[in-house]
Amino acid sequence: MLISLVMPTFNRTDLLRKSLLSVLRQSLQPNELVLSDDGSSEDIISGIRDILGKINFPVKFISQEDRGFRAARCRNNGIRLAKGDFIICLDPDIVFSAHYLRTLVEAIEKKRFIVGAVIRLAEQESKKMTMRHIETCDFSSILSKPQKQIIIKQYRKEFLYSMLNKLKLRRQGPKLRSCVVGFFKDDFVKVNGFDEKYVGWGNEDDDLGVRFYAAGIRGKNPFKKDYAIHLFHQRFHNDERVNRSYQKNRMKVINKNNFRCEFGYDIYDSQDEIKMENVEL
Repeated sequence: MLISLVMPTFNRTDLLRKSLLSVLRQSLQPNELVLSDDGSSEDIISGIRDILGKINFPVKFISQEDRGFRAARCRNNGIRLAKGDFIICLDPDIVFSAHYLRTLVEAIEKKRFIVGAVIRLAEQESKKMTMRHIETCDFSSILSKPQKQIIIKQYRKEFLYSMLNKLKLRRQGPKLRSCVVGFFKDDFVKVNGFDEKYVGWGNEDDDLGVRFYAAGIRGKNPFKKDYAIHLFHQRFHNDERVNRSYQKNRMKVINKNNFRCEFGYDIYDSQDEIKMENVEL
């Protein structure tokens, strides 16, 4: 089974460098990396060229025009290009403990998406994060005991949610969070991927999760010890979820007979300029 790692990018190559270095220090490596850019003004490839030179698997880069925050379209672009049977979507501001990707891959099941919680660092905590921490996968001097407990608490809560969902006592099990999520590409195609009508920050991952459940694809959180860390950065938005009204209307019509979005993986805006290249390492 081929594993494709798909990462959306938009400027901030300083964070992307840390995330890529963390991938390189994983005990299990993906079969390919697809970087999908949302119209950066920075030269992404030049900014990470030295780290790309250390990668021993194929790297592809695809970019779209900057027409606002289009994370749904951006991820779809990367997944269309990916050759893997199983896709891992990873935001470019995440670093992990050493065996995170291995734990994710070993948890793969048919008709399941894999998700975990993240430990969010405050600005001062994030400033303490050095390349040495990432290279050694040793974050003990940065993370507090309560922060690490976030992971086991989330695991226990979502294990309960899974049981309740299986017994049909709860509509959903673990929630899909796009910062780190894995799924079979066939399942993603079945529901037509991320809904590209979500433009602006927020809710496109919630929507995909609801449609997965409607299609019989349930969530699973396998992370009891391994963890992902979200590095601090200023947001591109002001926590304003501009898609709330659209999502509210969509939730009324999604069901087991209607789980595909209108514009997604299969059908999309063909007028948008897309550029793709294989990166020479």
